[in-house]
Amino acid sequence: MTTKRILVIDDEDGIREIIQICLEAAAGWEVETAASGSEGLETAQSMQPDAILLDVMMP
Repeated sequence: MTTKRILVIDDEDGIREIIQICLEAAAGWEVETAASGSEGLETAQSMQPDAILLDVMMP
């Protein structure tokens, strides 16, 4: 079984960290994080994640 990869994009450090811990521990996902939309786009292009979790209220 292959490990699923998810990209978490959120401007709040604490939120990114909690989501990363939960997804890695509970679901076994490989989690990458990004702190901004532009960083998220760059990471998504290089990582090619299976899913993206995006904060819709970012500056």
